Amino acid sequence: MLQKEQTRGIWPAAQFECESDDDCQDGLSTNLGILNGTCDTVSSSCFAAGWGPIPVSTEPSATTVLDGVQNFGLYIPCAVYFPAFGKKADNVMASHHEENVNYFPLASVFKELGVTYDEISTKGALLVAQLNWDCEFDWWSSPCKVDWSFRRIDNVSDDEDNGASGFSVQRQDYYRGPNEDGEVVQMRDAYYLHGIRIIFLIDGIGRRFDIVPCVVTFGSGIALIAIGSLVSDFCALNIFPSRDAYTRAKYVRVRARRYGNFSESDSDVFTDSDDDLVDEKGKVRSIAMRNSDGEQESLLP
Repeated sequence: MLQKEQTRGIWPAAQFECESDDDCQDGLSTNLGILNGTCDTVSSSCFAAGWGPIPVSTEPSATTVLDGVQNFGLYIPCAVYFPAFGKKADNVMASHHEENVNYFPLASVFKELGVTYDEISTKGALLVAQLNWDCEFDWWSSPCKVDWSFRRIDNVSDDEDNGASGFSVQRQDYYRGPNEDGEVVQMRDAYYLHGIRIIFLIDGIGRRFDIVPCVVTFGSGIALIAIGSLVSDFCALNIFPSRDAYTRAKYVRVRARRYGNFSESDSDVFTDSDDDLVDEKGKVRSIAMRNSDGEQESLLP
């Protein structure tokens, strides 16, 4: 919508209806200007100081819709650079456009969003295009994977009067020109634009095999296994209710030959009896050897 040759002055604002001056709040600041507390009995609207003539409405209508937009296509070339690896990737095809890689028909985008062009053709819409790069830079890896997604972020509501839905922006072109009296004054053309705005968000992740973190991870795993064995052994020997049975199963009675300074002809290590080898807590009670004089000598302090 275009409002041409606006100048500064006192103009009736149709958005503020009135029957008398009491209905117009003096000094009220609005997006159309500042009300001066006077009612225009001809148009039944308050006067406002600002740029005018003030348009009756800036809302779009069916007559301002550009037909055929649903048949447009988006060509989106994009490149990404990974400084840690000194690598870059892009979706630019030398000879053609590939759909869902660098070319997107708007009809397909609307279908993904679950809307039709007729639903957003009047007020417009605010869309986000998300591009995710997934790259591996090893010699055996495949090329980067590109994942596109679209979503709508303007406030969608069943309420037709919802002012937050759609997308609009106002733009002005300022210049100097003659007014109705022939005097050269500052003027402007005001554009009230409604349409589809797309915000692009791009992120990515790059990977490459490195032997150093691989070795560190492998060593950490081995260390955790060793620590786990020690912890479980300690708990089984000292904490669990069945620690006595575990102790008897863990420690095995053995007999040794030629211990200390005894000769090869000396007798085997023996105990007074097998039942006395360990006490009720599973600890070794006594181990003795017979010396050359036939006397028993303890091997434990």
